[in-house]
Amino acid sequence: MELDFLAEREFRLLILMCVLLGVCAWVSTKLSLDAGGASCIWISNGLISAFILTVPAGWKKHFFIAGEVVNTGVDLAFGDPLIPALWFALCSCAEVLIAVLPLRHFAVRADVSNRRAMCRIAYFAVFLGPLTGALLGAPAIAMQQDRPWPEVLRLWFLSSSLGVAASLPFVLFLATRDGRRRTLRAWIFDIAWAGPLVACTFAVFWQTKYPAIFLLFPPLIAVILRFRLAGAIFGTSLVVIVGAAFTAESHGPFAVSRVGTLMEPVMLFHIFGLMLFATCIPVGLQFKERHRLACELKEANQRLSDLALIDGLTGVQNRRSLDLLLDSEWSNGQLGDKELSLLYIDIDFFKRFNDTYGHPSGDDCLRRVARTLVASVPMPAECVGRYGGEEFVVVLPETSAGSAQATADRITASIRDLDIPHEASPFGVVTASVGIATVRPTPDANPSWLVHLADDALYAAKRSGRNRIELSAQGARGECVLT
Repeated sequence: MELDFLAEREFRLLILMCVLLGVCAWVSTKLSLDAGGASCIWISNGLISAFILTVPAGWKKHFFIAGEVVNTGVDLAFGDPLIPALWFALCSCAEVLIAVLPLRHFAVRADVSNRRAMCRIAYFAVFLGPLTGALLGAPAIAMQQDRPWPEVLRLWFLSSSLGVAASLPFVLFLATRDGRRRTLRAWIFDIAWAGPLVACTFAVFWQTKYPAIFLLFPPLIAVILRFRLAGAIFGTSLVVIVGAAFTAESHGPFAVSRVGTLMEPVMLFHIFGLMLFATCIPVGLQFKERHRLACELKEANQRLSDLALIDGLTGVQNRRSLDLLLDSEWSNGQLGDKELSLLYIDIDFFKRFNDTYGHPSGDDCLRRVARTLVASVPMPAECVGRYGGEEFVVVLPETSAGSAQATADRITASIRDLDIPHEASPFGVVTASVGIATVRPTPDANPSWLVHLADDALYAAKRSGRNRIELSAQGARGECVLT
């Protein structure tokens, strides 16, 4: 079933490529004829190469053959004799093969959006492939149309090179995924960003009075700043494809400089388009690289911050993190006049445990107790931390003394239920003592006072025999009253 689905998907892609290729080849040829044989852009080979580079290996030859058949069919439909049409098809095959063989395959967006891939695309697909096709095909066209060979060579190379630059990276970015799922709202927001560039492009190339090419750069730069490499590729491709269509019809800023034939505006447009890609793609790559490094730096700083706030042995918060949390909750408690409780927990006879079973077993005991604390506390894991040695602290915001004592009961019972053997303890298993303090934070006190109250309660529990809970109450003047 999966193979059938994949085959059906690739077959649909093949049909899509043939339709797109037929339309693009027909439009490009029609524009070239309207411009007196001065081809502005030829994007068919870029489309074929893009589909070949992204489909599974078993389908690549089918896409290659189908693409060249469509190209040949369009040439024949426009009246080219069979022999020249077949020769031009062979030239096109050479262009495509030179482009795709060194590049191999692109599966995900990361394969495309890197400096090495862009450089290889520029050299093999944008430069070497079109140059080879032009060297092979230009003599035939020069003889067929009785035109100077250097002129035909120049037109073939520039129009094909510009077409590949405008179509190959564009389709590769559409055909590969970056691993993110985008919402409809995100798509609408992205399209809204592209709106000014689309409007400026049509406005600049539709008119024939003013050489207002400079109007394209502010929205194009905005798109590159927003989308980085993707913005550079999509933005420049949009400008070049729309500009080619209007320039071929004697519209746009380059038509203003027209003297005699349309050859000069077309040549100027070719140079403009290629320079636009040569400028914007490296800038987009640079912005993408800076964004990647910024994200990596942010993640590294976050990991460093986490390490600074996490106890390396148990994985719960460390003392510094707990102090920060206490400061924050103390301020919140003052604002809302809410109670703040703290549990101070100590593992009973832990030095004896280490002496009896060794430090590795002691470390494992601490880790198991820490996991038990996190599971027993009805608060986020950030409220549980190791305060030092075998001592743990639990911060309970907006919690009364009664609720704090209920949590302490669950904790001590859960630690006993771990049933960790402890021969050096009179209880036979690992147990814990807990001191509880509950206060209403006031401006004339600080969190260390709460810790002091809970610590005194803990020592009272130890003096009373351990494996028990003691509650500290706040007296009228802040003194510690044990119950």
